[in-house]
Amino acid sequence: MPIKYLPQLSGNPEWGEISGDISSQNDLNEVLSGFSPTNHNHSLSSLIEKSYSSLSDKPDLSKFLKYTDIVLTPAIITDGIDDYLTIADFPVALPGKSFSLIMRAGLVNYYEDALLFDNLNLVNKSGFCLSCNYGIVKFSIGNGTDIYTANHSFTIEEGRIYQFAVSFDALSNKLIFSIDKLAEEHFFPDLGDYEVNLSYPTIGKRGASYFALLIHSISFIRGAIEIAEIIELFDNYNFSVNKFLKYKDEMDFLLYPENCSYHNWTDISPNLTDAAMHGGISPVYRPNKIVLYKRGIDEDITIENAIASGYSADYLIIINQSSSVCELDVLIDSQYFKSGITIPGYGEEIITINRMYKLQQATPLSFEFESTTFEIDIVLLMSKQLLEF
Repeated sequence: MPIKYLPQLSGNPEWGEISGDISSQNDLNEVLSGFSPTNHNHSLSSLIEKSYSSLSDKPDLSKFLKYTDIVLTPAIITDGIDDYLTIADFPVALPGKSFSLIMRAGLVNYYEDALLFDNLNLVNKSGFCLSCNYGIVKFSIGNGTDIYTANHSFTIEEGRIYQFAVSFDALSNKLIFSIDKLAEEHFFPDLGDYEVNLSYPTIGKRGASYFALLIHSISFIRGAIEIAEIIELFDNYNFSVNKFLKYKDEMDFLLYPENCSYHNWTDISPNLTDAAMHGGISPVYRPNKIVLYKRGIDEDITIENAIASGYSADYLIIINQSSSVCELDVLIDSQYFKSGITIPGYGEEIITINRMYKLQQATPLSFEFESTTFEIDIVLLMSKQLLEF
């Protein structure tokens, strides 16, 4: 007989030896009543438990990085006492012309009007500067008669590197001022032609005032760039090939932390602009590299607690940045490791540290020099230790 002609069931259904509807099965009905239907939902605001930190089954988010946490290790740390940088090629901009500055840096501590990048002559009211007053970042520009200033709405924190990008369009007197991804437009309708300051641009210093900075990289372009390009640069942490080819002929300097001097932080722009480092620069941690820059030092050096925990040194590279011969001895843990090293002008010495496991975090590494003054870079190449010695 076709199914549609079966008689309709009536009364309570039977399930094997169980009879009656679901409400009659007290234990089963009690369990099922504790479940929600498939379309059940709550808005977050209606939940009694709102504290994410008190949840026991939350995912571990520590392994995930926000875009603001992506690697921006400083290449140079100025101590606020005697460290600063100068850009040897000047002027960095041309009179009445557009320009852009991209600087990844941060303040170690808050200051009053700390200079990140300074090319402003307050007397002649020429040039421009990027400064920070207790977290408020300012860009100032002069036309020879007046100085105009724009404040960014975002307040920065201490001890973290940001991307500061300014793009000044001289045709419209429009300024694009960006911190990380937050770009803002400012207009200076009364600003006359931008007037160049012919003195050296400085980073971390004005007059007798020094500022402790974390410096990752600096790029300067003779031309205005767009907001989309600023954000793209922030996302990629480098110029894409197409963008680099577009700007390479307009770049005044491009200093990146992958190289200093010609080895570890270098200028790769067509003009071969150099950044001169003054004072004693602090060692900087990297995954497998420590770089120390020593300029105009006339005494021996001892480095302690410079190597990251769990690492040891494989190679030591000493780069002579002057034309004079550099003579020195290397000591590990106060014992002579290699004596009578002679490095010709603008030469280098690569030393294999065979007993590398002894050169760890607390082990002092010393350099004794024969000459009176020296200009060198010291590079330690490290590897991760699998065993503790």
